[in-house]
Amino acid sequence: IETLQECKFACQSDNWKYILDYREKKEELYNLSRDPREQNNLLKQEPRVLDKMRQIIEEFKKENPPLSLLI
Repeated sequence: IETLQECKFACQSDNWKYILDYREKKEELYNLSRDPREQNNLLKQEPRVLDKMRQIIEEFKKENPPLSLLI
């Protein structure tokens, strides 16, 4: 991976899955207990869950920067 823009991150809890795709400039949020096939993106309907998942990804990125940011 050369830059952060080429990264794709995912975060999953018992009931939720969040996907952040920098290349496609896209976010997805699914309730896995109600939607195990990830058909209904709840990004706009669940702002609290979205904020929590974003925080988790941000913490992960701080602790694990892409290689290009380490050079």
